[in-house]
Amino acid sequence: MNANELADKLLDDTLMDYEIYEYVPEIVALIRQQQAEIEALKSVVYWLKENRPEVWEDIKGWSKL
Repeated sequence: MNANELADKLLDDTLMDYEIYEYVPEIVALIRQQQAEIEALKSVVYWLKENRPEVWEDIKGWSKL
């Protein structure tokens, strides 16, 4: 189950309170995975800023397209 499917399941009105506990391990795993991905991206951004500032400046300009 991916994060969006899990979110949909948790928002399902027919889900009983005790059934939500069944999904806690998946929620925790997804949160930890996403945090690890965020940290990895931060490392890439830091490296680019320090070692390839011209590339980082070019990337920043992409959002303005």
